Amino acid sequence: MALDDFILDVTVPNPGAGNEIAITIPSGVWRVVSFCATLTTSAVVANRTFQMIWRQGVNAALFIFLQAAGLTQAASLTNRYVGARGIPSSAALIATNSAIIQLPADTVLTGGDTVSTSTVNLDPGDAYSNVMLRLERLWRP
Repeated sequence: MALDDFILDVTVPNPGAGNEIAITIPSGVWRVVSFCATLTTSAVVANRTFQMIWRQGVNAALFIFLQAAGLTQAASLTNRYVGARGIPSSAALIATNSAIIQLPADTVLTGGDTVSTSTVNLDPGDAYSNVMLRLERLWRP
């Protein structure tokens, strides 16, 4: 089998200013390999906190995974949030203004589950961009 049969790179359209990221998992059984997104905050003074949430289906109450970045992002900044399996989270920004989030190694998502953000103090002028999600296929329907 080709690598394309096992790995799916999902490029997500920019959600627009003031909106969270929301990605619906395609049919099949998947494991998240990595995630990245850039958050540019407006000039409105408030600290934002990036949170990644994986939910089971459309039921907002059933969390599979919830992880905050462990740091706050002030106004008028651009930071990149990167998540991957097997790397430790970092509460400090590294030299490239990126925060590292450790993703669970063995959590399985199925078609209809969602990967999204819930940003504390998200302002209508804040914007996510450059959103990518890499999935590993475990089973194809």
